[in-house]
Amino acid sequence: MNSSSAIRGINTVATALALILMPVGCAEQAPKSAPLPALCSEPWPDFEHLYYDALTKFPIPPERQQEYPLLFENGSLRSYSSLTTGKSYDVARNQASITELLEKVDGPDVSIGQQIWDDYMDKRKRMCGSVSQG
Repeated sequence: MNSSSAIRGINTVATALALILMPVGCAEQAPKSAPLPALCSEPWPDFEHLYYDALTKFPIPPERQQEYPLLFENGSLRSYSSLTTGKSYDVARNQASITELLEKVDGPDVSIGQQIWDDYMDKRKRMCGSVSQG
């Protein structure tokens, strides 16, 4: 065996060993993980605003309006922005009143506010694998 055929033999063996020892898929790029849905990186929704939106779908009888006079003006629910601007104490009181009134008008067997919360949490857990905020 001459030296050039010996070198070719060594190169062939080295190439074969390299191919055998190379991890499968090494030459291919590893698949990128899919990006998380936007829901997973967005701030959580303003649940109080969602509760307010739900409340606007119900007819509020005058006796209920009298229980929550700060939420109503001339027989109509005040705008969300007017209820949630001003002193923090007033805003917190109004938001609590919105939630409380929603619980009263949606009926004893249904909790729209809880359903809104649960639906969001289920969706977040399903899409993001977690319900932790931020």
